[in-house]
Amino acid sequence: MTAPNRRYDLDRLRVFAVGVVFTYHLARFFDPPWWHIKNAQTYPVAGLARLLVGAWMMPLLFLVSGAGVFYALRARDRRTFISERTARLLVPFAVGVVTHIALQVYLERRASGAFDGAFLAFYPHYYDGFYGFGGNFAWMGLHLWFLPALFLFSVLFLPLFQWLRGNEAKVLAGLTDSLAKPGVALLMAAPIVALLVLLDPVGLAGNRDAGGWSVLIYPVFFIYGFMLVSSPALEASIRRARWFYAALAMALAWGVIGLWRGGGEPAFGGPGFARFAALYGMNAWCWLLAIWGFGTQHLNAPSPRLRYANDAALPFYVLHQSVMLLVGYYVVQWAIADALKFILIGGVSLVIIFALYHFLIHRSNTLRFLFGMRLVHITGGGESGGS
Repeated sequence: MTAPNRRYDLDRLRVFAVGVVFTYHLARFFDPPWWHIKNAQTYPVAGLARLLVGAWMMPLLFLVSGAGVFYALRARDRRTFISERTARLLVPFAVGVVTHIALQVYLERRASGAFDGAFLAFYPHYYDGFYGFGGNFAWMGLHLWFLPALFLFSVLFLPLFQWLRGNEAKVLAGLTDSLAKPGVALLMAAPIVALLVLLDPVGLAGNRDAGGWSVLIYPVFFIYGFMLVSSPALEASIRRARWFYAALAMALAWGVIGLWRGGGEPAFGGPGFARFAALYGMNAWCWLLAIWGFGTQHLNAPSPRLRYANDAALPFYVLHQSVMLLVGYYVVQWAIADALKFILIGGVSLVIIFALYHFLIHRSNTLRFLFGMRLVHITGGGESGGS
């Protein structure tokens, strides 16, 4: 089973997904549910947009990450793979938890009136108890939860992935070739739907605070990403049917909107909840199939800008919410139109993040390491090759 040396479409989908996460969090200032910092006026339409985008946003990141594992294991043994994942995922997570994530908690406490003072005065209290349990220490990293979750999945499923790669001619190829038949890829939504139906969203296992999904469902998307890129036939089938999947996703999205406008998500355990969960799960999977199909058709071409953007994707993700909350804390208090607040928070945050990356992180191997990037030879003009 052959594969191209570099999947530029996966790079672009990764950059796209991180950009969507940025926009998603930008909208959180203005939607009705609780968030760290809120605008005085909120808008139900922002909540609906969050619901629809959240259906595929983080699943897409896990899908792309699973695909990345397939290619990473071509040239890495178990020890090298885990070592690289530790440096790329756990280092920026640990650094973030004790630095800028503390700033997020501080801003939240300031906005709620729970603390009144400077950040340096708050920082010793950051370690008083656990966030979510009455304390301050954000043990899960707030938005950085994605990094340890991805590391855990990578390690837990590594034996499975190694076995599948070693036996793919008999097992993985047979399975994916069956899924490559027209429309059969829709059946891959079955485990997603089943877990949505069975997991109580207000319970510990089904809690959706992590990007709108239970963390017990994300492994399905992660494994599916590995499966998709293992099979040229399956990817070709998805590519051919991309317009069909897009149309079906839009139709199902209208169904989700209809149920949402009819009173929101039904209570867990009843037939109404099962219908909503099935509709939402199928909608999510159809969006992912459509995005994957269009991505493989149109996005697999090299670009110097793509390399820069792909390198910046992880530091951008790590920093974006901390910078956004810092900017938003002040902007939401201004007496200006809410649309202008949205533009200002987004625009100023982008400028700050880009400046931090381009002029500091990008040019220092110490900072590159702390943000999970590969080390390079730094010259007077910047990066000049990997190591």
